[in-house]
Amino acid sequence: MADLKTHKTFKNTNFEVLTHEGFEDFKGLMIGKNPIKLILKFTENKSLICTPKHKIVLTDGSFKYAKDLMIDDSVYGNYKLLEKNEFISDDLVYEFLEIKDNHKYYVNGLLSKQCLVLDELAFLECLSGETFIKVRNKKTKEIQKIKIKDLSNQLKNIQKV
Repeated sequence: MADLKTHKTFKNTNFEVLTHEGFEDFKGLMIGKNPIKLILKFTENKSLICTPKHKIVLTDGSFKYAKDLMIDDSVYGNYKLLEKNEFISDDLVYEFLEIKDNHKYYVNGLLSKQCLVLDELAFLECLSGETFIKVRNKKTKEIQKIKIKDLSNQLKNIQKV
């Protein structure tokens, strides 16, 4: 089993993430490496950069790993996959830790399922830092659309205080 200590984690106490059941609490973010990425392009200009084992929710509520999606597969929200391409990148990847109740969240308008999978090389299976999510500040109730890497930086800065 991979050593979780090789990945950075940032605790969250300030934000909630948008899920299909509204905004829900999450415990934090994990940041790691995985050089293999996929870019998925869907109808209605939806797209996602993720790792091969990132879980995408289908229209029937089940999920598939990104690598297993086929052209014309329909995902939650009735978006059809138009294109899937693999590429290599050293950019960090990000994953939510313990999303309350449902473990699902919206990313770039697409419903994903929390992965928290480490492969045999200790690569983290999750999202590109350029991916957008919606979060709500627990205190102010302000909602913001933010890149997941920017949320990570905010959590990191909060913990320095």
